Amino acid sequence: QCIYSKGLSYFEKILKYTIISGVFVTFVGILQWIGFFFGFEFGLSHYEEIGIPRPSSFAHEPDWYGLFAGYSAVWFVVMYLRKDSRLFSQLFILIGMFMCFVGVFISMARASILSLIVAILFILIITKNMRAIKLLASSAIIMIVGAMVLFIINQDIFIKVYDRFNPSTSLETDQGAADSRFASIQLMLDYIPKHPLVGNGSGGMSELSMRDDIRQEYIYGGELNAGKGNANIFLTVLFDTGIIGLIIFLLILGRTAWMILSVYHKSNFIPLGFLAASIFILVDFNFNNGFRMGFVWFHAALI
Repeated sequence: QCIYSKGLSYFEKILKYTIISGVFVTFVGILQWIGFFFGFEFGLSHYEEIGIPRPSSFAHEPDWYGLFAGYSAVWFVVMYLRKDSRLFSQLFILIGMFMCFVGVFISMARASILSLIVAILFILIITKNMRAIKLLASSAIIMIVGAMVLFIINQDIFIKVYDRFNPSTSLETDQGAADSRFASIQLMLDYIPKHPLVGNGSGGMSELSMRDDIRQEYIYGGELNAGKGNANIFLTVLFDTGIIGLIIFLLILGRTAWMILSVYHKSNFIPLGFLAASIFILVDFNFNNGFRMGFVWFHAALI
């Protein structure tokens, strides 16, 4: 309400610094990743467990770092294709987009990488912009060169990265994260029928995930995803609030999409940016449900 009452110029300023904050988080993560190869291991995780250094920056976890980097990347892609310089110069857009692409990749967050690809494909379909071909070609070249440099610097890490993106070996490189998500999904599927209309109550997954008997049954005593890391936003809403809550949630999403589309115009990059960023978030949250994060509600408030 405060942003709305202050007008469009204030809104654009808020949006600008929101994107810049994502760039700053991404930049710190890149520095952490580079520092690893010079003997500095500050803010990194998972190297000892899976052989890949994954930066967290200010996001505390690599998966959320990939989410923040990808969010800003989507906005930069939209501004790049629209040639819009209202918020940033074209040079800054190119640099920011490149940095955020790198940030998403080095996060090794497969959900964020997939979500970014889906969001970019959506943007390309909507805009049908020929600059997209240059963007795809440049991104492919950067990825190939980056892979070659990584292979030269550290072949062990290169092999681990390859294994992480190879479907046949991917689950072996995630420290049991995929098993935990699958177990969490199975647990929700088993408990949703108990209270199909009104759900099991918010926080129910967190309580169940702490019970030893549940852990033993679903993941042989291991950790179950719950809270911010719970898998799949739609199943979580169905588990928490039942069919009634899921219908309300889908209506809210539909209303939000309608609001954006009602003001969509080729001359204005902001509605397309919000639509693409929302798709990015929704796809990501089908694997890492961060619906309770303040960042998501701030995004919704801007819409």
